This record gives sequence, C-alpha cells and structure tokens, in this order.
Amino acid sequence: MSASRFLYVATASVNAGSAVLPQFAGLLFLSTAEYGNFSLIYLVYSLGISLSLSLLSEPWHVHVIAGGSEEWNGYGSMGLVVGLVIGSWTGIVACAVGYSVWIALFAGVAIGASVFRGGTRYYLVQQRMLGRAIAADLLFILLLLSGLLMFMRCGLGGITSVYSAWALAALMSATILPRFFRPHFSVAEWFRNHQESIRRLLADSLLMDLGAIFTPLLMAPVMGAYAFGTYRALSTVSAPVRLILNPLRPWLSGLPRSSASAGGKLWLAVVLSGGILSAGAFACLCVIGAWELEIGALASLVVFRLPVALVVWSNFMGHYAYIRCRLSLPGRALLSGRVLQTLAVTVLPLLGLFLLQLSGAIWGICSASILTAIIWTVFEKHFGRLGK
Repeated sequence: MSASRFLYVATASVNAGSAVLPQFAGLLFLSTAEYGNFSLIYLVYSLGISLSLSLLSEPWHVHVIAGGSEEWNGYGSMGLVVGLVIGSWTGIVACAVGYSVWIALFAGVAIGASVFRGGTRYYLVQQRMLGRAIAADLLFILLLLSGLLMFMRCGLGGITSVYSAWALAALMSATILPRFFRPHFSVAEWFRNHQESIRRLLADSLLMDLGAIFTPLLMAPVMGAYAFGTYRALSTVSAPVRLILNPLRPWLSGLPRSSASAGGKLWLAVVLSGGILSAGAFACLCVIGAWELEIGALASLVVFRLPVALVVWSNFMGHYAYIRCRLSLPGRALLSGRVLQTLAVTVLPLLGLFLLQLSGAIWGICSASILTAIIWTVFEKHFGRLGK
C-alpha cells in the first residue's frame, strides 16, 4: 500500500472513531431513559450532517470538479451558518424533551460545532490536508474522553458530563481550519451559485433521511424515553460495523464482479466476517446478561441479543453491497434500490411498533436490515457494471 493511500485509510479510520464516540459515550454512561432523550437529540445531529453534505460540501465539490474556484472563505462562512442553525434547532429540541437551559445550551454548542467541524473536515480531506484532518479528529477524541472523565469525577450527572465534554471537544477541534477566514453570511448567493447541485443532492438525502431520521422521530413520542432508548441502542451497537468498511471503499468499489459479487470468494469472506462480528455482539450481550452488568443503556439489549446479532450481520453485508452499488449501478436502478430500502426501514419498524410495541419495533428494524442487505446484494449481482 502506498504512503498516500495508507494516510487516506488512516484518516478515514480515525474519523470513524470520532464519529461514533459521542453515541457510545451516551450508550455506556447514561441510563436507558436518558439515552432515549439523548438519541432523540442525536437525530438532529444526524440531520445536520446530512444537510451539511447536501447544502455545503458536495455542491462545493461538484463546483470544483467542474473547474470552479476552491475559495475557502465562502465555504467556511456557509458552514458556519449551517452549524449555527443546527445548533439552534438542537437547543429547542433539548428544551422540548425537558432538559435544563444549561444542558440545552451545551447540547446546542456540541452539535452545532460538530456539524461545522464535519463540513470543515470534508474541505480538508478534499484539499489533501490530511494531517490537519487527522489532528482535528485525534484532538476531538482526546478531549471528549478526558473531558468526560474529568466532569464525571467532579460529580456532574451523566447527561451533563456527556454534553459538556462533547461541547468542549467539538469547539476546540473545530478551530483546526484550512486557514482563518472572515465570515460573510451570503446565504442567498451560495444557493444561487450551487442551486442545481443542491436541488439534486438534497432530494436524494431527504429520501434516505426519511427512514433513518424521520421515522425514529415519529416513533419517539409513542414509545417513551425508555423504550426509545432501547430501540436506538440497537442502532448504536450495529452502526460501527459499517464504519469498518468505509476506509476500504475505494478498493472495494473497483474489484471485479467475479470475486466481489454474491457467490464470489470475496463476498464469501465478507459473509464470514459479518458472522464473526455478529457472534461477537451476541456473546458480549450474553456475558452482560449472565454477570448482570449494569452498563448504561447497553444492558437493555440483553433480552434482544438475537435481533441485535442479526442486525449487526445484515448491516455489514448490506453496507458492503451498497458500497459496490453506489458506483456500479445505473441511476434508475440505484434510485429503485433506495426507494425499496426507504420503504423497508420506514414501514417495518412502524408496523412492528403498532403490533407489538418495543419488541415489534426491534424485530421490525431487524427485518428491514435483512431485507435491505438482500436488496443491495441482488441489485449489485444483476445490475452492477463494475469489472467482469
């Protein structure tokens, strides 16, 4: 592996760690009910990252590829606008779920600064400033962990400690910029210059967000904090398996179909790897249950260890197939796959919740994950255009 490719993989891997750390901090240090409220607010962060990509980062990238300028001042200013808007939304939602004004303020700062940092990181990576991108991620991880330990030792509650540490880490790591800039809030000009890309990318993102973000938002008031915390804990536990594959995306996308598609040697290796990860998740939950360990919201998943294991496996397989489909499928086939996926992750959990409450919702998202993996695997096998 060349030095540049190794640095790229290292950058993606460190970013993956920083991306899941706030969720895992909440999962391990908050009660199930607290984690339910935390997860509801975290969905605002997920929406913010999605909007930042569709309104800011990817339209700018398309503009640069087409020969446009790489001007950082306008990009950074628009990123600051998006971060401030998402941070304000976060504070409103935090107050709505019953948090104090101070916790809502910390939550708004944490998520607003993280959204701005995400947009900045995209710029750093695309401009090959990988050293700064890695430094920002490492600083975020270090400050979040040390801040969490410090605040909890000072006697602050779990939710206050998590948001305070997150806010500190996000603010400080967001100061690692390509270069300093003078903000000029010309939102109308940005939309006017990038409207074609924004329209296309935003429509695609909202379709994906319908199942991943808006469906849980609909379920939260019906389920209550404890049940929603358990439901979202399942997503948190299964999310990192997808991040394992992300640093390998450039390599996986270019492999020949003979080995990488369903039935090929690499595909069988992925099936085996997913099975190992699934068995590991199942075994960990069995140990937690047998020893009666109280590890935050994670303990609430012990009774659902089988669907957790199935979701881990199917998420790994589904994400692998989706990576292949992303570049190899014709536009119409890719859109069809996304529509089917959105229907699955929207309808099945809602139907399960209606029929069997929490247990039904858990098995509904499990069924949706398995169906999604099958959809992308079949689509890549029959419609993919990569390799021979």
